[in-house]
Amino acid sequence: MARNFIKIGTRVKYTGELRCRYDTWPPDKYLEFGVTGTVTEYHVGWKANPQIGETEDMPDCATVTWDFGGQTLIYQDGHGKRWERIN
Repeated sequence: MARNFIKIGTRVKYTGELRCRYDTWPPDKYLEFGVTGTVTEYHVGWKANPQIGETEDMPDCATVTWDFGGQTLIYQDGHGKRWERIN
């Protein structure tokens, strides 16, 4: 069984350079450097299956619920580049 790269409940901080937001987030809330949140879900990836139309592998990822209420996915290869653990 594969080992999760991060556990549910882990606190993380966004360290990416981009500032962005989704329309579903609270007004005037952005994902920007220094925003913190908590890992709330873990998703196991899968290999692409061209026979059913999948063209790319999906890596393991985790959902982070940011303290302002928005959510995004993080991937293991973003550790140290776009996010870091804070606990």
